[in-house]
Amino acid sequence: MEARSSWYSIFVIIFVSLTITVQHANADVIFEDTFDDDPIIPDNRWIGNFVQVDVGNIVSTAQGSISANGLGQAVLEKTGGAGSIEISLTKNISTQGFENISLDFTAFQSPVNYEDVDYISIEFDTGNGFQTLLKDHEVWNGQNDLDGDGTPIADGNTNPTSTGMLVLPPAANDNSNLNIRLTLFIDTVNEDTFFDHFVLNGDQIVESSDSDNDNVPDEIDNCKLIPNTNQEDIDGDGIGDVCDPDYSFVKGLVDQNELLSSQNLQLKSDLEECQKNLGMLENENSGLSDAINECNEKNSTLEKDKEFLDSIILSLEEEIDNLNKQIESLLAKISQLEDQLEQKNEVDISAKYGGRLKDDTFTIKGTFIVGDEKFRNVRGQGEFELDEKSGKCDTFEIKNGNLNFGKGNTIQFSGSGEVCEKNRFQSKGVGEFTINDGTGKFKDAQGSGKISQTIIGRYLLGDLSGKVNMQ
Repeated sequence: MEARSSWYSIFVIIFVSLTITVQHANADVIFEDTFDDDPIIPDNRWIGNFVQVDVGNIVSTAQGSISANGLGQAVLEKTGGAGSIEISLTKNISTQGFENISLDFTAFQSPVNYEDVDYISIEFDTGNGFQTLLKDHEVWNGQNDLDGDGTPIADGNTNPTSTGMLVLPPAANDNSNLNIRLTLFIDTVNEDTFFDHFVLNGDQIVESSDSDNDNVPDEIDNCKLIPNTNQEDIDGDGIGDVCDPDYSFVKGLVDQNELLSSQNLQLKSDLEECQKNLGMLENENSGLSDAINECNEKNSTLEKDKEFLDSIILSLEEEIDNLNKQIESLLAKISQLEDQLEQKNEVDISAKYGGRLKDDTFTIKGTFIVGDEKFRNVRGQGEFELDEKSGKCDTFEIKNGNLNFGKGNTIQFSGSGEVCEKNRFQSKGVGEFTINDGTGKFKDAQGSGKISQTIIGRYLLGDLSGKVNMQ
């Protein structure tokens, strides 16, 4: 038992197994069996199987049966013989057209003693062989107990106990050949087990539409009937420029600003020329003061000329002041539009994903929401490094991460954090992630946020939230 427990501890630290979570409230029932009748008849609902298991030097001659008890349960029991017996029910269930697959299984035991070796397990096969989803040793509680806890023999669980919704990996989505196997392992006659209820749920897959064929789904397209792949929106009102009646007005303001700027430069040039002429006249007036005294009539004319020029200069200065105020107002509007465009580029990003670790690498798949856009079946991979320490917490680092959103849209990311919450079945890590680059609509993307990852065995379940700035 000590060797098996040590192996299991290492298995949990390596990270990621399947985890238990709550299914969406709007999930549809794909298949349900209340076991009111014998589960292997009629119509071959399940395929029954019996495997004799040798115990020590005893060659197993154990016999078993599967039957309905008339009370709404299927009874699985060892009916005689030596050694142990493994009794299983296997069912092929198509999940085509469904995603987010999960199952709920309810069972209970007769009121006799059950040893650590006895168990009920739930397995699944998505096309690469059966994998264990849940295995509960000794007394059935509907929870993972992979090896038995080594406690003294306990009475059976005589009340129906449910697993709650158990989430299957993404490979179970839209799968025409999903197999589920329910197995009882037992070594004593009359230790009967009752399968009470089984249900497989999933969400129907809904395809998005694109009315104008511009590769932007209708639910996020700011102009659904006119193609506008770049989604330009100069005034930020949520209506694309190609179908926005305000576009011409805003564009006219920008053009008018350019024209006024050009006129302002010309007025400044005229003012400088007038000031130069005024300076020349003042110099002449100073040099000819004696002549002006002798020629009052000419002086009067010159003073009138000066007053006239002063009035022109004053008029020009007032016009320049008005133009400067208009320019400042237009610049303020342009700055406001630029701020709106810059803020629009920065959007929220969040995701729920599951995945799998293998050696120093990982693969994930999940649903990502970037701003108002939802991406399903986003796939990712990268390198994962876990630094195990002697203290309470371990550190992990995510390197060379890559997310593929489809249609040439990718995001490169990295991250790091700590794993401090560990128990027999799972470890929980939290940390930071950084978005370094991207392609397609995420070209030159930058951003950061938080990650939270639950790790059991070889499987990974995580949440991600933060900000991404798309240039």
